[in-house]
Amino acid sequence: MPSGSSILKLGLLGAVFSTPFALMLHSSAAGPTLYEFDLRGSARATSASTLKLGDAQGKPGETLGVNSYYFVRDCKPWFPVMGEMHYSRYPRQYWEEALMKIKAGGINVVATYVFWNHHEPVEGQWNWSGNRSLREFLQLCAKHGIYACVRLGPWSHGEARNGGHPDWLLKKGIRLRSSDPQYLAYAREVYGQIWTQCQGQLFKDGGPVIGIQVENEMTGNPEYLRTLKQIAREIGFDVPFYTATAWMSARLPDNEFLPVWAAYADMPWDNFGRAPVPPRKQFLFTGGLDLFDRRTQDAPGAGLDLNKLISGRLLDKATWLPDGYPYAMAELGGGLQVVRARRPVLTAKDTADMAYVAIGKGANLVGYYMYHGGSQPAGLEEQVCPKVSYDFQAPLGEFGYTRELYHCLRALHLFVRDFSAELAPAWPVLPAQTPSEPKDSATLRSIVRSANGKGFLFWSNYHRGVEMRDLGPLQFSVRTTNGTLLVPRKPAIVPHDAFGIWPFNLSIGSAVLKYATAQPLSVIHGAEGISTYFFFASEGVPSEYVFDSRTIRGIETRCAKVSHDGEGTLVADLAPGTGCSMTIRRSEGAVRLVTLTNEQSRRYWKAEIAGREYAFLSDADLQFDGDEIVADSIDRPDIELAVYPALVLRTGSKGNADGIFTRYRESAQPKHVDVSLRSQQPGKWTLGIGNDAMTGLADVLLDIQYASALGKNDPFLLT
Repeated sequence: MPSGSSILKLGLLGAVFSTPFALMLHSSAAGPTLYEFDLRGSARATSASTLKLGDAQGKPGETLGVNSYYFVRDCKPWFPVMGEMHYSRYPRQYWEEALMKIKAGGINVVATYVFWNHHEPVEGQWNWSGNRSLREFLQLCAKHGIYACVRLGPWSHGEARNGGHPDWLLKKGIRLRSSDPQYLAYAREVYGQIWTQCQGQLFKDGGPVIGIQVENEMTGNPEYLRTLKQIAREIGFDVPFYTATAWMSARLPDNEFLPVWAAYADMPWDNFGRAPVPPRKQFLFTGGLDLFDRRTQDAPGAGLDLNKLISGRLLDKATWLPDGYPYAMAELGGGLQVVRARRPVLTAKDTADMAYVAIGKGANLVGYYMYHGGSQPAGLEEQVCPKVSYDFQAPLGEFGYTRELYHCLRALHLFVRDFSAELAPAWPVLPAQTPSEPKDSATLRSIVRSANGKGFLFWSNYHRGVEMRDLGPLQFSVRTTNGTLLVPRKPAIVPHDAFGIWPFNLSIGSAVLKYATAQPLSVIHGAEGISTYFFFASEGVPSEYVFDSRTIRGIETRCAKVSHDGEGTLVADLAPGTGCSMTIRRSEGAVRLVTLTNEQSRRYWKAEIAGREYAFLSDADLQFDGDEIVADSIDRPDIELAVYPALVLRTGSKGNADGIFTRYRESAQPKHVDVSLRSQQPGKWTLGIGNDAMTGLADVLLDIQYASALGKNDPFLLT
């Protein structure tokens, strides 16, 4: 904090609207650069899983499972999106609000650590109350329709003191994290205590717990991991999925665990000091487990360069190979923790692009560590970490407020959810042209995920730590058994730092979209009697759509030009926005397609209210609780909300047409909060607000900007 100064942001939150329901290479003289994909012969069959999993039957008619490539729900392809939140690092009274924000962000599974030393600081004295009530946290997950994955430990890491081991355990003189009978006896007790919180909350009981993880980052003792799983099952943990971390050359017992993987944009755990980390392979489409190449021995990882580890150890000593399981990315860095020696700052694009890349190269589960930040209980932080803050630069920060990343990722999550049937079974195929190394800024990063000649083209002109440049003009050639698509029709320039997903041969109802240079966002079913497909414009690339003319009767639109030729029906020259709508007529009915702007995609929300799907556009942060829509706005007393299809609000607001949306506006009473600032001694200040400061407000935000030198007395502590 600069001497004698502070910055205060006052938050006007909690205006509530409610419905009345019960509710690339630059071109040369030779022409544009062509990135070529040959999908002929790329089909790969899936097979039944050989994993030893638990009870897959939940509520009547609800099942979960996995095959050799993707997850299934009710016998259909399912793409889980997981976000980490640590209940014991966040105040209990805000758990429900946090979970509603998590769900609104497109997350359908919450992962959480159970830190042993948070619950048994003194041997024999267990605490499952207040912020440590795992049972209440799981009950709230169930209430809001969110699955849970519980990470049991007994050792967790997670930047916790002793990795979660209580201090008293370290004084016992036993071999920790091993098959030492004394340690396993303690592990059994820990799991038994956690079971008291989870009993009745498992998936088979109709509860939210669909998976457990034992240990964390255990690399060389597969029999120890097998024993921990056996103990958990004997105690009662019968769940659809058992996971174990697989990075850092881990050796896992055969068929016992679903291996889960990690990727982070930077490396605060390594000894780089203030020097930038060399550009990382996490931003390349090569290197996924699905693309595992014994010649290059290339696989993803976290922390260390797995290329070196694999070449020296993994292929010789692992009891399993990265093959035959879904590529499950359980720890994609939703941010990063700062440590005393290294404090990397991430941008929203750092994490968002990593997520796009992970999915493009075959990930069929994406999980963020962390998705919601928190605060360390007093004295239980890892020594090199901040004493209190576990903000992690996550999409939802330490105090629950949204970052730009939250909005960027939500658009991706909605796409994954609504198009999982097409995406999950699709295999990755690289083009003939790939970057030679992470520093290669002259070659576009691209990959296709395809099944049965249809799928999605992922492309990226972003790489953290590399100064990228505009690439093009360029085109993509996608060759299938039925012919070759050239995308887009005219070569385009891809701007630096842009990335996106374009569909090809995608069914829009019974119409076939041969390709689009806009990104799929979500589908609203049943609005005005038809399904509405939302797309959004890619950064810097004009949007165009080409339909198979044989599958449509006609296209009606006022926002674009429609033309026909031997290649199909072209819709081009669009002006994206709320009014950019086209109706696609088919023999048996119609569908609607709307193209939003790129910026609007980050303000787009989707929710189900009273059994009906709705799309929303709002600069406010939205939460959905039964029949209520809660809109939080910081420093903006006027809150606008655009809805499709229209709603009748209890406030009586009269909406105005905004393209296909109906836009509502509500105003809250602005309020000024006086803040006093008093310096008690050098380096210490006291801030005060009046007793009525919170009247009429949901919350008040304090934003402090300060500068501090790295050193022993560096920590800045707010109490």
